[in-house]
Amino acid sequence: VLSTLFFGGAALTTGLLLVTGAAGYIANFGWLLTLTLLLLGLEIVWFFRNPNRKIPTEPGVVVSPADGTLDTIEEIEHHEYIGGPAIEIGIFLSIFNVHINRTPVAGKIIKLAYRPGKCLNALRPESTRENERLEVYLQMPEPTNRPMLVQQITGAIARRIVCRIKPGDELTRGQQFGMIKLGSRTVIVFPREPGLEILSKPGDKLLAGSTILAKYKADSESVTPAAEASDEEKA
Repeated sequence: VLSTLFFGGAALTTGLLLVTGAAGYIANFGWLLTLTLLLLGLEIVWFFRNPNRKIPTEPGVVVSPADGTLDTIEEIEHHEYIGGPAIEIGIFLSIFNVHINRTPVAGKIIKLAYRPGKCLNALRPESTRENERLEVYLQMPEPTNRPMLVQQITGAIARRIVCRIKPGDELTRGQQFGMIKLGSRTVIVFPREPGLEILSKPGDKLLAGSTILAKYKADSESVTPAAEASDEEKA
């Protein structure tokens, strides 16, 4: 009888400890799960944020099409769409950057072109040529009719490009036209002309629609001024 009571009591005590431990584990896991979901929610809100931007109104300037870090500036002897010498600027967007894309100049959308490709890390130089992309071809208004190209490029994580414009659309400088979700790249190509001044350099932190990348000194009235962008502005 004593042995039965002893072993029975031990079993009951062990059972209570296991139940109590499990309850504590579940409670701790619940807090951990809640915290994880909260942080995830905050990250989503942070990622999709869309702050107001003051758009420069100075004639002849080219503004950044994306937030991020300017990591490459390349001179091209002949670009097919530009029709001559060009400047190519690459911008890396981390997961912490605003991912809204904005037009670098006022102009008309000529065409959109989707290019399938790889999903390499956007920090790798070859990602500019090899990754999946959407190319936005636009043309500035008269008198320059200057062509420009903006490329939305995916990365290892970012594999969805959003573009809410179509050929024929007329956009103002700094207007929202799409986004790339999570880390990615944006590339802009524009004509290299006499009097062109590059105002940003590798390593600079850029703000879409606000940071001036370059200026065509010869332009005086060829760029349509843009008002301050707002969160309600539609792409």
